[in-house]
Amino acid sequence: MNGNTDKRLVKWEKPTKLAVKANWDATVDAHHMKRVGVGVVIRDSKGEMLACLCSKFDHNKNPIVAEALALRRDAILCAELGLSDVMLEGDSQLTFNATSSGEEIWAEYENIIEDIKKVMPERSNWCIKFVYREATNIAHKLAKLALTFYDEKEWIEEGPVEITNDMLKEKYCND
Repeated sequence: MNGNTDKRLVKWEKPTKLAVKANWDATVDAHHMKRVGVGVVIRDSKGEMLACLCSKFDHNKNPIVAEALALRRDAILCAELGLSDVMLEGDSQLTFNATSSGEEIWAEYENIIEDIKKVMPERSNWCIKFVYREATNIAHKLAKLALTFYDEKEWIEEGPVEITNDMLKEKYCND
């Protein structure tokens, strides 16, 4: 997407046939214990939810580290589910650039990026894509919801009630 994109027109889009789309996002709650909330939602080409999760990490307030943690958790969940054709989408341009480049990263999130890079070569039909926040609304809501949980929560073929209406709207209105 170029810099001239009208973000009001950006929306979640169904993946191509036989592929799944795994959106990730993170939110930082720097005021309360330096917590990071991570949200992941995985959907098929019909817009049906395959899985989603809310996860929380403590002792971090760096948004770039938070986004890298979210992408790593997204990739791990997809691997755990045995998914073969996956498009990992998130709204962090820096995380996308760091994972897509072949260059070594010298930053505090270097180890997280290296973990992600180790998962990717084993899965030739996986790709990582940058999208605007407007295309990752469900993952963003899950990330905020994660801050309210004590432990990680995972759902298979369903999700928390807080995202039900948004899921239906994106499934039926974004064709």
